[in-house]
Amino acid sequence: TAMTAFLTQGKDQRTKDSDESESDEEEAKQIGCLSIQTCPARAEFVECTPRTCSLGAKCGNRRLQRWKGGGIDVRDCGDARGFGLFACRNFKAGALIGEYVGEVMRARNYARLRRERKEKHWYFMALDKEEVVDASRRGGLTRFLNHSCEPNAECQSWTVDGEKRIAIVAQRPI
Repeated sequence: TAMTAFLTQGKDQRTKDSDESESDEEEAKQIGCLSIQTCPARAEFVECTPRTCSLGAKCGNRRLQRWKGGGIDVRDCGDARGFGLFACRNFKAGALIGEYVGEVMRARNYARLRRERKEKHWYFMALDKEEVVDASRRGGLTRFLNHSCEPNAECQSWTVDGEKRIAIVAQRPI
């Protein structure tokens, strides 16, 4: 099951002409592994690697490995929600917004840590039943995604070279 999140549109920093990005241009050069029909690994949420795919630079199933960041910013929402994640450019439906990063630990260790720390805000996401990504102290910008009943992004669990990673993907144009 996909988790849902909401990325706020940063209207003051976007223009109608900014639909294309560097990653969109890179994706246009890729000719293979672009759909679950042509790439069995993609169908299983597994990214290709040079060892598993012969297409090299033409493989389109290496988004997390190629992602360079950008296009998002953290701002104070000015209300009880605290900080939130804002789009600084347009994202197409299905576009990679970012990766949820932090310290990976066993879920039981994280539960103990929460009891020991006296923190107001907690930034974490489950990788699976056994492991958690704690973004409280070593996280990236995506930890500021806010929950929404009308989400425009989702969290997808991908395997990249044997490691589980969490991609934040646009569900609709942002």
